[in-house]
Amino acid sequence: MSPIFADSGEMRVTGHVVSGGRTVITLEGCIEAAQGRIYAHGTSTCLVVGRKP
Repeated sequence: MSPIFADSGEMRVTGHVVSGGRTVITLEGCIEAAQGRIYAHGTSTCLVVGRKP
């Protein structure tokens, strides 16, 4: 998207769970400037292989 430099100003980082199941979880995150310009966006799909009680 766009590079972030030391003088890029204040950034807002958000992330949330798009879908959370017992074995598969989908996540999404975004970095944007205070004015709303998006600098980075990403998604991840995670496989849960075991849970401890």
